[in-house]
Amino acid sequence: MRLFDFSVGEYYHVYNRGVDKRTIFHSQPDYQRFLDGMWIFNDTETRDELSFYLRKQHGWYGSPCAEVSAFSLMPNHFHLLIEETEKGGISNFMQRLGTGYTHYFNRKQERSGRLFESVFKAKHIDSEAYLEHITRYIHLNSLDLCGIDWKHGSLDPTKTREALRDYRWSSFPFYLAQKDTNFLNLKLLNGLFSSPEEHINYLLSYQPDNNLDDENA
Repeated sequence: MRLFDFSVGEYYHVYNRGVDKRTIFHSQPDYQRFLDGMWIFNDTETRDELSFYLRKQHGWYGSPCAEVSAFSLMPNHFHLLIEETEKGGISNFMQRLGTGYTHYFNRKQERSGRLFESVFKAKHIDSEAYLEHITRYIHLNSLDLCGIDWKHGSLDPTKTREALRDYRWSSFPFYLAQKDTNFLNLKLLNGLFSSPEEHINYLLSYQPDNNLDDENA
């Protein structure tokens, strides 16, 4: 249970994993479906009368109820950095995103029941140092998939750059290319770092003993 209310103008590290740590993304279409949900469900208007696929086909989208500034989707969990831009925005967005993806997943896998282990978890980002750090933590997560032990050792610059650039299901390649999307707002990253290169250097400076680490996330 969260011991705080979301406040407008504040940032939060939001995350969740599959029940029993099960895989929640089996294929590229699964990842893409979650990304599509990140913009289709992030709308101040519920549009319940319109199907997910109809909204996607016609690009019907209103004003976002929260701003996603960074993300990483992993096989059995996800991380999002979100700003609360209107009262109740994050809660509404995450409820709709989680429910929508669970319905999609259950139909595809011919299963029933909950997919995520709990209601989404969230940590308030209460300082600029923590804000900078969480962008690094989220982006470095994908290194786990290519055998780079970033949590316990130094990072090889060449291998790290290549791995981060090539991982499609993270905000990093979108930020690197300065590519606008419906599900990602680059305003925060562009404000924290003068250039993608500065952000890369910040990623490479990661130290495992940093007391801001979200080890249980």
